[in-house]
Amino acid sequence: MTGQAIADGNLRKKVFDSEKLYVVNHENNSIYNDITKFPKNNLAEAKKQFDTYPKEDTVFIMRGSDGQILKQRGPQKYI
Repeated sequence: MTGQAIADGNLRKKVFDSEKLYVVNHENNSIYNDITKFPKNNLAEAKKQFDTYPKEDTVFIMRGSDGQILKQRGPQKYI
């Protein structure tokens, strides 16, 4: 990855598959993230996965094609 890719604010678009949705969970009091991939047309399953994580965790669903956050909960600093 070049410095330009990081500097232009489009890092998420460059590293995630445009055909996928991602559910990302940042575990409370941890440095770990769980990332689960779903086909981009399977938002219902992604939402089910989102709902399985503890309420204390930071969780979001992201569209791989443009990095758009579709659903989130938890502190913004972990997203």
